Amino acid sequence: MIACLVALAIALQEEPEPVKPAKPKPVKKAADEWTASPAVRLDVAYNSNIWQLDGEDQDRLLADQPGDQISGRYDDLESIEDWIFTPSVRLGAKGPSPFGGKLEAYAELEWQQYAVNTARSHLRARLGAEQKVGANGRLGLDVEFIPDYFHENRLSDATDFTGSVSSSERVYKAAHYRQIEASLSYRHTLVESDDFSLDGVAAVGLRLRNSTFDSRDEFAPPVEIGLRARSWKRVKWKLAFQLEQIDSPGEREVLLRDEPFFGTDLNGDGDLIDVDARAFETVDRSRRETSVIAGVEVEVIEAVSIGLEWKRTRKDWSSGELYDTSHRDRTDTHDEIELTAKVRLSREWEVRFQYEYTLQESNRDADPSGESHDYKRNIFVLSVIFRG
Repeated sequence: MIACLVALAIALQEEPEPVKPAKPKPVKKAADEWTASPAVRLDVAYNSNIWQLDGEDQDRLLADQPGDQISGRYDDLESIEDWIFTPSVRLGAKGPSPFGGKLEAYAELEWQQYAVNTARSHLRARLGAEQKVGANGRLGLDVEFIPDYFHENRLSDATDFTGSVSSSERVYKAAHYRQIEASLSYRHTLVESDDFSLDGVAAVGLRLRNSTFDSRDEFAPPVEIGLRARSWKRVKWKLAFQLEQIDSPGEREVLLRDEPFFGTDLNGDGDLIDVDARAFETVDRSRRETSVIAGVEVEVIEAVSIGLEWKRTRKDWSSGELYDTSHRDRTDTHDEIELTAKVRLSREWEVRFQYEYTLQESNRDADPSGESHDYKRNIFVLSVIFRG
């Protein structure tokens, strides 16, 4: 009996071990939840030839001749080169699709601010979505809208109706345009393994451009087919072919043409001697543009990659109008070479450096002026990107 009481006393003196609370289980996001991914970007660019002018036109802009001041030819064309600051915000989201599978969407706004040629500053808006289709496919829709863009000043009329029109007798007006472009694309994974993947890409689009000059409106349904590949997880390859059949209304507008070349009294003054005579004739800017694009991007070390891309575009103008010597029998070749370096500083921050060289050569066999209208351009861009 005494032994039992002693044992009970000892038991009462010992403190029981505290019960540890159960660890809460991590909360998993439901499969039907949407997640957002905001991003902010700033591009600082230098463009050596904003207006895509050839050497002769560049000299004329810099000369700022009295006749051009009166006509308004270079109004708001403040300089040949410029710095462009482009801040943009983007909101991406992904989640379950009403059609099944996953859906990704985004909305983006950017503002291009030109430091000197401020009249060209403009807004650009983009919307897009991509739907997973089956095990290997993705269907995408992208829309871009530019509400107002100053292209340059275009010849609108002439004050001399019966003689040779001088530079001061020309009348130039600002050419603005509004543009909307939509593209429907499909990407399908053809091959996928640890060391190599290959995707096929096809896209069809629609672009509408409305200009303040009706004869410069454009309608185009772009088409693209291509391949995207990744090898050894560090090298990306790209090869694409693009085709655009651009239709323009082909309306009459004021032109300046030489009567001796055509053997026609263009301004109705009874002679055939006027040079740069005022004429009101049909102009057709319709054309076919075919492009080939090839590119490669290599991750040289972790978080650092460099890329090289080349694009060649051939423009075949289809005008058959007699007095439309700016476009009849005309072919352009347009080459772009782009070098890019990307550095991921962290999960949120990325810096990009880009250089682009452009060269356009124009063959205008029907143009009696002999002007080449060739141009070249250098663009340098520094981009800072933050992803939330």
